[in-house]
Amino acid sequence: MAKNIYADFKKKLDRIENHIAEEVAPQANELLKESVRYSLIDWYNDYTPQSYERTYNFMKILDSTKTRGKGNVLHFSVDSGAMDNYIGWAGYGWENTYDAPREDGKYSNQKGNHQKLNASLAFDYMFMDGEHGHGKWMMHQSLPPYMYVERDIESGFGGRLDKIINNRIDQILRK
Repeated sequence: MAKNIYADFKKKLDRIENHIAEEVAPQANELLKESVRYSLIDWYNDYTPQSYERTYNFMKILDSTKTRGKGNVLHFSVDSGAMDNYIGWAGYGWENTYDAPREDGKYSNQKGNHQKLNASLAFDYMFMDGEHGHGKWMMHQSLPPYMYVERDIESGFGGRLDKIINNRIDQILRK
């Protein structure tokens, strides 16, 4: 009987050691999504546009938060996959884009002589750089949202991730 108790306990410890991240990943993703949401709200609230209407396209990244677990390691990510490309304004855009600066830093109003501002580039400008607009259209630069999210991840979301992990360990050991 003692052998069965030992084998059962060892099995539980192996599960904790080798699969805990997978088991808490869904709850950890909710913490990530909350962090991204608040970082975007802060970014939007930091500047009120004067020359354009907001599309809130950037908020769509909430649908792209992913948390994956392997062993005892969690991997967090967010990307531009749910965003749309940006439409132009003031005659500068073609199709579903607007001009971004060329490599030489200049802008061109000639069709075919421009770069498209696709969702992934816009994500970099906003999430990674904190920009509201870009180049000659940059109206304001806020603290980049990724900095808020990174801080939350590093702190274990204010200790809440530790509670999730500890609760899951308790559940495993008590079964």
